[in-house]
Amino acid sequence: MKRKRYSKEFKLQIIKDALETNNTALVARRYDLNANMVHRCIREYYNGHYGNVDVAVLPDFDAKKLTSEK
Repeated sequence: MKRKRYSKEFKLQIIKDALETNNTALVARRYDLNANMVHRCIREYYNGHYGNVDVAVLPDFDAKKLTSEK
């Protein structure tokens, strides 16, 4: 099975939702992802992998559009 690739915008939206709700399992179910991937995205965000981005000020994205980009 080929590995899925997600856009930076999609990952930032996942991070934003997880930090707002403080529930990674809920976010994983919402986007049909594994909870470990959500944790990894959050860890990479805190380690500066996505640059100097503040997810708290990001606008909400259209979830249907983002999930179709998977």
